[in-house]
Amino acid sequence: MGVDLRQVGSRAYSTNTLESGWIPSPLPGIYTGDGMMQDYRDWLGADSYEAAGSIGGSFVSDNIADYYVNPFELGYDFYIGWKKDDFIGKAALEAMRGAKNRKKVTFEWNAEDVVNVISSAFRPGEDHYKWIDFPQPNYASSSADLILRDGKQVGMSMFNGYSYNERCMLSLGVVDADVEVGDVAAREHELVIGHRPQRAVLGLELDLVLFRHHAANLLGSAEDAVAARHRISGLGPARLEREAL
Repeated sequence: MGVDLRQVGSRAYSTNTLESGWIPSPLPGIYTGDGMMQDYRDWLGADSYEAAGSIGGSFVSDNIADYYVNPFELGYDFYIGWKKDDFIGKAALEAMRGAKNRKKVTFEWNAEDVVNVISSAFRPGEDHYKWIDFPQPNYASSSADLILRDGKQVGMSMFNGYSYNERCMLSLGVVDADVEVGDVAAREHELVIGHRPQRAVLGLELDLVLFRHHAANLLGSAEDAVAARHRISGLGPARLEREAL
């Protein structure tokens, strides 16, 4: 059976993760813990990925563990060999399985908002947003953008990029288990004011399968907020989520 293979550039290669639903670079959960974890940290070299990696995004915490995700949140639970009598970490995984874990989702960015962010860089004399690079606007080893609902964190956006097949920007992340279809949340995005990055809030309506970003772009104050009004589209959510699972 033939396979339709086409050569693409190295930068486009990583965008396939967005359509498959695989989050490729969560922060390694090795920076806390005693025993074997401490021994592993002592063994790591100063030039290792874990030592040289960085965290980028609007979610900022003094507790490194706040950036961790577990196998259930990433959709890896079906890889766990539960039939084995015992293995290292089995008790911890069993405790996680019975807990209320976050769920993996796909976010779709509102095209009009993406264009507005990009075009702001071409308006002399005006404040502009942080540049969105194509096809992969990841600026750190591990990304963590804050997702808010009613001012409270309900998740993280963790990996993003442009999908030519879907003709839109997508990102992958996790949200709390109680986030429902139609809930309204907000994503923090950087706004550059006088060459200094500031946090601006981008609103988004949450769909369990595919999220569409809306904008409440705060240009320094709530009085300057401009809300973009758009509806959630039906852009291929079933296919994306099935592959993510």
